Amino acid sequence: NVGTVDGDNDASTPCTDCDMGKYASAGTTSCTDCASGRFDHDMSAATECNSCDAGSYSAAGQTSCSACSAGRHDHDSSSASPCEMCGNGQYSAAGATSCTDCVAGYADADSDPATECASCGAGKYAAAGTTSCIDCIAGTYDGDSDSSSACIACSAGYYSGAGVTSCDICVAGQHDSDSDPASACTGCATGQYSAAGSTSCTDCVAGYADADSDPAT
Repeated sequence: NVGTVDGDNDASTPCTDCDMGKYASAGTTSCTDCASGRFDHDMSAATECNSCDAGSYSAAGQTSCSACSAGRHDHDSSSASPCEMCGNGQYSAAGATSCTDCVAGYADADSDPATECASCGAGKYAAAGTTSCIDCIAGTYDGDSDSSSACIACSAGYYSGAGVTSCDICVAGQHDSDSDPASACTGCATGQYSAAGSTSCTDCVAGYADADSDPAT
């Protein structure tokens, strides 16, 4: 009968049942394992093994299929081959057939594709598929508090440190001497004056004096 075999090649003895995870057609002398990617869905060797779904895997001789775990994927949509690990900067849920890059503004902070990508905070930036968030460098700022968009350069006459969401104007009495918003504003000398946001200092003209030695006035 189907599901049984003449295991001893002796027609005088009864046929024996195959174990679970195996199959035998009528008139055979041995049981055959369900192949990799297939499984003994009803635990009956009399019925043919079924195919596993995409996103899952089974070794030979199994009675069930295992979904690819989170962080792995069925890269070739073949349940006969083991699930493969996703790369850094990617994520996959259980049973996936592909890995998803972390979108811009999110990062694979723990380099573990089984955990969801983490949102970067304000003042930071991350391109798609990265493992870390990067502070906006000095001289730039996160103008829209959106870490998926690139940081914006500060204008001349302004300054910013790293990881900020706005630029600071050079106050009156100081100036952006090198027109580089990554470097701090510098004070004007005695006998000079500057308004807020200046890139240079102005000497007091003839007939005027810096009476209080304060270049902000």
